[in-house]
Amino acid sequence: MGIGNEERGDDGVGVELARRLAARGWKGALVAGMIPENASREIAAVSPRTVIAVDAVDMGLPAGSWRVLENEEIASASFSTHGFSLALLLRYWKESGLSRVVVLGVQPSSRAAGRGFSPEVAKTLDLLERLFSCHDRLPSNLMDHASGTLPSGPL
Repeated sequence: MGIGNEERGDDGVGVELARRLAARGWKGALVAGMIPENASREIAAVSPRTVIAVDAVDMGLPAGSWRVLENEEIASASFSTHGFSLALLLRYWKESGLSRVVVLGVQPSSRAAGRGFSPEVAKTLDLLERLFSCHDRLPSNLMDHASGTLPSGPL
């Protein structure tokens, strides 16, 4: 699920990743945009074992870094345009029967108005697209790189 505001630079990273995956044929790729609660009906209809919400998150890391956040980390993270409500929504989805809800946070460089990604976030976006394109290796592949280190060579 791609979350964010694509009119605010790096904040649109989740939306762009979801669009790219949908273009590759991922049936589960969902563009939620700035109002992720509107995706509740679609998520309930699919009843996935895992929801991975991708969003720009200020984690105090270098721009383009990414990390998989769960549980308490989600509640304490600084989300781009959604704040505390996203943490509550994710907890609600989890308590409603989803076995696992995680956030893949990407550290933004800028959230200035306008389209386009910083070079660091653009590089991370390309990497995440490649990681998610390895259907048979997710989410374990994702968790292997959860520290946000860029693997060398092609995936």
